[in-house]
Amino acid sequence: MSKRTQKLLVLLLCLLLVGAAGFAVVKFTKEKEEPTQTDPSVESFPIFEVDKDRIVHVDWIFGGFIEESFTKKDGKWVSDTSPDEFFYQEVFEEWLDRNFGSAWTSEAEVTSKDMDAMGFKDADTVAHVKLDDGTEYTLTFGASTTIQSTCYFTLDMDKVYVVSRSRKAAFGLKLSNYQTTTTKKGE
Repeated sequence: MSKRTQKLLVLLLCLLLVGAAGFAVVKFTKEKEEPTQTDPSVESFPIFEVDKDRIVHVDWIFGGFIEESFTKKDGKWVSDTSPDEFFYQEVFEEWLDRNFGSAWTSEAEVTSKDMDAMGFKDADTVAHVKLDDGTEYTLTFGASTTIQSTCYFTLDMDKVYVVSRSRKAAFGLKLSNYQTTTTKKGE
Protein backbone atom coordinates (compact mmCIF):
# COMPACT_ATOMS: atom_id res chain seq x y z
CA MET A 1 0.00 0.00 0.00
CA SER A 2 1.33 3.39 -0.90
CA LYS A 3 1.91 6.15 1.67
CA ARG A 4 -0.80 8.22 0.06
CA THR A 5 -3.35 5.39 0.43
CA GLN A 6 -2.30 4.90 4.07
CA LYS A 7 -2.73 8.60 4.79
CA LEU A 8 -6.17 8.60 3.15
CA LEU A 9 -7.23 5.56 5.22
CA VAL A 10 -6.01 7.22 8.44
CA LEU A 11 -7.86 10.41 7.48
CA LEU A 12 -11.01 8.44 6.69
CA LEU A 13 -10.77 6.63 10.04
CA CYS A 14 -10.35 9.95 11.87
CA LEU A 15 -13.37 11.43 10.08
CA LEU A 16 -15.46 8.38 11.00
CA LEU A 17 -14.44 8.70 14.66
CA VAL A 18 -15.20 12.43 14.74
CA GLY A 19 -18.56 11.79 13.04
CA ALA A 20 -19.45 9.04 15.52
CA ALA A 21 -18.49 11.28 18.45
CA GLY A 22 -20.59 14.13 17.04
CA PHE A 23 -23.55 11.80 16.57
CA ALA A 24 -23.22 10.56 20.16
CA VAL A 25 -23.14 14.14 21.50
CA VAL A 26 -26.23 15.13 19.48
CA LYS A 27 -28.11 11.99 20.56
CA PHE A 28 -27.16 12.48 24.23
CA THR A 29 -28.18 16.16 24.12
CA LYS A 30 -31.47 15.39 22.41
CA GLU A 31 -32.33 12.65 24.91
CA LYS A 32 -31.44 14.98 27.77
CA GLU A 33 -33.75 17.73 26.43
CA GLU A 34 -36.73 15.42 26.01
CA PRO A 35 -39.04 15.65 28.99
CA THR A 36 -39.24 12.51 31.01
CA GLN A 37 -41.44 11.76 33.93
CA THR A 38 -39.12 10.06 36.40
CA ASP A 39 -41.45 10.34 39.37
CA PRO A 40 -44.38 7.94 38.85
CA SER A 41 -46.35 9.78 41.55
CA VAL A 42 -46.64 12.92 39.35
CA GLU A 43 -50.05 12.86 37.77
CA SER A 44 -52.08 15.29 35.73
CA PHE A 45 -54.83 17.17 37.52
CA PRO A 46 -57.85 18.97 36.05
CA ILE A 47 -57.53 22.74 35.65
CA PHE A 48 -60.48 23.58 33.39
CA GLU A 49 -63.62 21.64 32.63
CA VAL A 50 -66.93 22.71 31.13
CA ASP A 51 -69.83 20.82 29.64
CA LYS A 52 -69.47 21.67 25.95
CA ASP A 53 -73.27 21.43 25.53
CA ARG A 54 -73.64 24.38 27.95
CA ILE A 55 -71.40 26.67 25.86
CA VAL A 56 -73.44 29.42 24.19
CA HIS A 57 -70.60 31.64 22.99
CA VAL A 58 -66.93 31.21 22.15
CA ASP A 59 -64.53 33.70 20.64
CA TRP A 60 -60.79 33.78 20.21
CA ILE A 61 -57.76 35.55 18.86
CA PHE A 62 -54.92 33.33 17.71
CA GLY A 63 -51.42 34.48 16.93
CA GLY A 64 -52.67 38.03 16.93
CA PHE A 65 -54.21 37.64 13.46
CA ILE A 66 -57.06 35.07 13.52
CA GLU A 67 -60.20 36.43 15.16
CA GLU A 68 -63.34 34.31 15.34
CA SER A 69 -66.54 34.54 17.33
CA PHE A 70 -69.51 32.15 17.45
CA THR A 71 -72.81 32.31 19.32
CA LYS A 72 -75.42 29.60 19.68
CA LYS A 73 -78.83 30.91 18.62
CA ASP A 74 -81.93 28.71 18.52
CA GLY A 75 -79.76 25.60 18.78
CA LYS A 76 -77.51 26.58 15.85
CA TRP A 77 -74.05 28.11 15.87
CA VAL A 78 -73.75 31.44 14.07
CA SER A 79 -70.57 33.30 13.22
CA ASP A 80 -70.66 36.71 14.87
CA THR A 81 -68.01 38.05 12.50
CA SER A 82 -69.68 36.71 9.31
CA PRO A 83 -73.36 36.00 10.09
CA ASP A 84 -74.20 35.39 6.42
CA GLU A 85 -71.61 32.67 6.03
CA PHE A 86 -72.80 29.09 5.96
CA PHE A 87 -70.65 26.53 7.74
CA TYR A 88 -71.21 22.93 8.67
CA GLN A 89 -72.61 22.83 12.18
CA GLU A 90 -71.38 19.29 12.82
CA VAL A 91 -67.79 20.26 12.03
CA PHE A 92 -67.92 23.11 14.53
CA GLU A 93 -69.62 20.84 17.10
CA GLU A 94 -66.81 18.29 16.60
CA TRP A 95 -64.27 21.07 17.20
CA LEU A 96 -66.08 22.05 20.43
CA ASP A 97 -66.18 18.42 21.55
CA ARG A 98 -62.49 17.89 20.75
CA ASN A 99 -61.45 21.02 22.63
CA PHE A 100 -63.98 21.27 25.45
CA GLY A 101 -65.44 17.76 25.73
CA SER A 102 -62.80 16.60 28.19
CA ALA A 103 -61.06 18.19 31.13
CA TRP A 104 -57.97 20.31 30.54
CA THR A 105 -55.18 18.98 32.67
CA SER A 106 -51.73 19.99 33.83
CA GLU A 107 -48.92 18.30 35.67
CA ALA A 108 -47.64 21.54 37.17
CA GLU A 109 -48.86 24.79 38.64
CA VAL A 110 -46.33 27.57 38.10
CA THR A 111 -45.42 29.47 41.25
CA SER A 112 -43.79 32.43 39.51
CA LYS A 113 -45.94 35.54 39.37
CA ASP A 114 -43.94 37.21 36.59
CA MET A 115 -46.80 37.27 34.08
CA ASP A 116 -44.77 39.36 31.62
CA ALA A 117 -41.94 36.81 31.49
CA MET A 118 -44.46 34.02 30.85
CA GLY A 119 -45.88 35.89 27.85
CA PHE A 120 -49.22 37.03 29.26
CA LYS A 121 -48.69 40.81 29.00
CA ASP A 122 -49.17 40.85 25.23
CA ALA A 123 -50.59 37.35 24.80
CA ASP A 124 -51.36 36.63 21.17
CA THR A 125 -53.80 33.79 21.86
CA VAL A 126 -56.82 34.42 24.09
CA ALA A 127 -60.20 32.68 24.10
CA HIS A 128 -63.46 33.51 25.85
CA VAL A 129 -66.14 30.96 26.68
CA LYS A 130 -69.63 31.80 27.94
CA LEU A 131 -72.01 29.22 29.39
CA ASP A 132 -75.80 29.17 29.37
CA ASP A 133 -75.92 30.34 33.02
CA GLY A 134 -73.86 33.45 32.21
CA THR A 135 -70.58 32.10 33.61
CA GLU A 136 -67.63 33.31 31.55
CA TYR A 137 -64.03 32.15 31.31
CA THR A 138 -60.99 33.73 29.73
CA LEU A 139 -58.32 31.30 28.57
CA THR A 140 -54.97 32.96 27.96
CA PHE A 141 -51.97 31.20 26.45
CA GLY A 142 -48.50 32.49 27.15
CA ALA A 143 -45.04 31.71 25.88
CA SER A 144 -43.62 28.26 25.26
CA THR A 145 -41.93 26.69 28.25
CA THR A 146 -38.60 24.95 28.43
CA ILE A 147 -40.46 21.63 28.47
CA GLN A 148 -40.97 20.35 24.94
CA SER A 149 -44.42 20.98 23.39
CA THR A 150 -45.85 22.95 26.30
CA CYS A 151 -46.80 26.55 26.99
CA TYR A 152 -47.97 28.62 29.92
CA PHE A 153 -51.73 28.87 30.44
CA THR A 154 -53.89 30.86 32.80
CA LEU A 155 -57.60 30.77 33.41
CA ASP A 156 -59.04 34.19 34.18
CA MET A 157 -55.49 35.47 34.92
CA ASP A 158 -55.51 33.60 38.21
CA LYS A 159 -53.21 30.61 38.56
CA VAL A 160 -50.66 29.69 35.89
CA TYR A 161 -50.25 26.16 34.57
CA VAL A 162 -48.24 24.32 31.95
CA VAL A 163 -50.39 22.78 29.17
CA SER A 164 -49.77 21.10 25.85
CA ARG A 165 -49.25 23.55 22.98
CA SER A 166 -51.88 21.55 21.08
CA ARG A 167 -54.45 23.26 23.33
CA LYS A 168 -53.25 26.60 22.00
CA ALA A 169 -53.00 25.37 18.41
CA ALA A 170 -56.67 24.34 18.51
CA PHE A 171 -57.59 28.02 18.23
CA GLY A 172 -55.58 28.48 15.02
CA LEU A 173 -58.73 28.09 12.94
CA LYS A 174 -60.71 30.45 10.75
CA LEU A 175 -64.32 30.19 9.70
CA SER A 176 -63.04 28.73 6.42
CA ASN A 177 -61.81 25.70 8.39
CA TYR A 178 -65.46 24.78 8.88
CA GLN A 179 -65.99 24.27 5.12
CA THR A 180 -67.81 27.52 4.52
CA THR A 181 -69.52 28.77 1.42
CA THR A 182 -71.16 32.15 0.97
CA THR A 183 -74.95 32.28 1.02
CA LYS A 184 -77.42 35.09 1.27
CA LYS A 185 -79.83 35.48 4.16
CA GLY A 186 -83.11 33.72 3.56
CA GLU A 187 -81.69 31.02 1.30
